[in-house]
Amino acid sequence: MANRRDAMNRATLLRILRASAVPAASLFVGSFLVAAERSGWHVPHDIASLVFGLLVLYATLEGGVIAGLVCGAIGWFFLAGLLSEPRTFFLYTSDDRMRMIVVSIGFPVITLAVNALTSRMARDNARLREAEQMWRLLSEHVPDVVMTVRRDGTVHYVNRPLTWSPEEKGSVVGRMFVTLLPAEHRAQARKMLSRVFSNGGEARNEVRLRGPAGEPAVFDLRVVPVRRSGETFAALATFSDVSKRVAESEAHDRLAAIVHASHAAIFGTNADGTITSWNQGARDAYGYAAEEILGKNLSALLPDGLAGEQAAALIERAAEGEHIEQMEAVHKRKDGSRIDVAVTVSPIGQRGRLAGLAVVARDLSARKQAEEERRKTTELLAEAERIAHVGSWEWDTATDEMTWTDELFRIYGLEPGSERPTLAAYLQQIDTEDRERVKIAVKKARTEAVPFSFDHRITRPDGEQRILRAHGAVQRDGAGKPVRLVVTVHDVTAFRKMENELRTKGAELSEEVRRRTEKLRDSEMRLKTVLDGAPIILWATDKDGVMTLSEGRGLAGLGIEPGSHIGMSVFELYKNEPAIVDNHHRALRGETVRGTLFLKERTLEVTNMPLKARDGAIIGVMGVAVDVTGGKLLPIKKRYGNGNGPKV
Repeated sequence: MANRRDAMNRATLLRILRASAVPAASLFVGSFLVAAERSGWHVPHDIASLVFGLLVLYATLEGGVIAGLVCGAIGWFFLAGLLSEPRTFFLYTSDDRMRMIVVSIGFPVITLAVNALTSRMARDNARLREAEQMWRLLSEHVPDVVMTVRRDGTVHYVNRPLTWSPEEKGSVVGRMFVTLLPAEHRAQARKMLSRVFSNGGEARNEVRLRGPAGEPAVFDLRVVPVRRSGETFAALATFSDVSKRVAESEAHDRLAAIVHASHAAIFGTNADGTITSWNQGARDAYGYAAEEILGKNLSALLPDGLAGEQAAALIERAAEGEHIEQMEAVHKRKDGSRIDVAVTVSPIGQRGRLAGLAVVARDLSARKQAEEERRKTTELLAEAERIAHVGSWEWDTATDEMTWTDELFRIYGLEPGSERPTLAAYLQQIDTEDRERVKIAVKKARTEAVPFSFDHRITRPDGEQRILRAHGAVQRDGAGKPVRLVVTVHDVTAFRKMENELRTKGAELSEEVRRRTEKLRDSEMRLKTVLDGAPIILWATDKDGVMTLSEGRGLAGLGIEPGSHIGMSVFELYKNEPAIVDNHHRALRGETVRGTLFLKERTLEVTNMPLKARDGAIIGVMGVAVDVTGGKLLPIKKRYGNGNGPKV
């Protein structure tokens, strides 16, 4: 760059020296002509004017306007000196000398005008060439495909090969613009060119072509007019690959759809905590509509008191680049109620400059409630196990890890959590006689997923023996493979003792029942002897008067078959016998009624007594009648004596 500047300075200095030499030459030529004229040697004035005119022309071309005017003034002075009457020059006479002077002075003006026009054209051409070079250089370095299209639709220039066509760059020039596009886009391309050339408007459209590697790509085709003197003489077509932008836009749209459809509360803020975005999940969680919360500070969602300090601390942590993951916090709803949330905060920004926050808050209310319910259930289960003396253990067959409940530790006589439970420790506490049977059952459950149920004995550390009942179930994975064994253990020692006691009591009770049955059978035989041998009638009714018993040899004297009146009402059978009906009613009211009854030519000594339940309630009537017709009962009285006869 410095060498070029030095060369330009040297050329300018040389040009100034040449231009300065011309006035000196003009002085010399003028002095010579004047001296020759005065010495008598006549020099034709036309030649003198021509000489001075050439000197003025050269001086103007080399030195510019000033050099030309200086030379013209010198020539004018010496030409005037050659005239015999120089004053006539100022009077504008028609003398030929005047024309010579005007010609000598007019040369610089004409030369100046021609030089100015030539210089301007040269500068314009140089600028045009420079602009064209710069445009070509720029178009060749931009990533877009750039074409210029003539009014006839042919391509005049293209900056690079077409990524979607095998055509070489040189072969594209001169081709029809629309033929360079796939068939499905040609009609649209014709409309775009027609619009540009007809009304000078701009046309734009997205076209799907092929990228540099042959992959599908989206190009933004833009056609703009190129005007000269207000007239469109060409069109500039640019193909900008917007595949990345379209993909990012589609990804943004998908992300926006996901955010909108998410049940989690998702919102964004700027650097000072002002909320700028708000999804439906946030509205459901906090109760604010988007138009109500946008523009408010993050502190509006925090509990009163330290809301501002908490928001500032959160922003400060994010500004330091910290990514806050699943931080449990308490936020505030629109109605002032509290909500448990798990907050994830991600800083938004580049090069360490915080532009905002992306916040995801998940409502933990359901989880907190489930945890509380699970805690209560666990406590209830532990209490139920303690009361029922039932424990349980789980064995993960893949990791060989075993877990015991607190009650199982107590059943084994251990403090909860005092030992790390293992299968070996579990088997070790089982009595030797039962251990092998338990090992076989556990092995089959692990390998064949066979559930089990068995009783076994253990010996506690203090030497006490207990009897346990175990029920095992197998859990499988998706492939049906056993992965976990769940076993409940019930201390049945007390039940076994109770069973033994009940078995003993049962034997004793059976013996007592047998003995009482024998006595009852003996009583029945005695009663049957009385009933079969004496004219006695025995009957019973329920509280409605329906006969439930009707036995005795005395029924034969009345012409009644034993048992034939069972199920019949006393009040219907003896409705024509008021004494019988009345005595029965009195017995139902709780009286014991005795008397003599004359029925079907028979004389009966009758007793009606109430039949009571254990609680004393009257449930019916029991009756006994003795046939005393003709004094036939006297032999029986003599046989049994007073008070020693059969008791009913």
